[in-house]
Amino acid sequence: VRQYKAEEDLISKIIVLMVMIIRSLNVPVAFGLGMFLEGVGIPFASSPMLIVASNESSKSLLTYFLSIFFGMIGGTAGSLVSYGIGMGITTPLFNRRLLRKKDEEREISRARKFLIDHGDKSILLAQLFGTTRTFISIPAGALRMKIWRFTLYSAIGSAIWCAAALGIFTIFHTYYNKL
Repeated sequence: VRQYKAEEDLISKIIVLMVMIIRSLNVPVAFGLGMFLEGVGIPFASSPMLIVASNESSKSLLTYFLSIFFGMIGGTAGSLVSYGIGMGITTPLFNRRLLRKKDEEREISRARKFLIDHGDKSILLAQLFGTTRTFISIPAGALRMKIWRFTLYSAIGSAIWCAAALGIFTIFHTYYNKL
């Protein structure tokens, strides 16, 4: 029982800290920061900020659109950092370790072909779903997806996700506040 109380206290303190950060940074910018952190590999980093941003968005349409904009910028910037990590770290590993065998060479070729044929759709769809949004960028960088295409589809996917998530939570907050 004591352990659960300590965990609840810790969670409460984290939530209070997040609310203070969001209010001091301004809601849309803080949401963008959460999306950036999610893009560089911290899964669900934007979730606590999403809750506060949607509450504030229920009071102001401008806050809603600014949160989408900064969320898209943050998500895309974080994805680009992870893309760079994939390009800088993973590619040398492929070149040194995996390409030594012909079978593995064919597997890399198949992955590159898949990326050429379906990479745009993969990036766009991955941006719409939780953990895949966080980790899709590293393989895209490792397989050298064209960066302008990666950036474009990451931005579109981030904008769609931000608009949908903020919209759903904003509607919830609007109706909850009326109760």
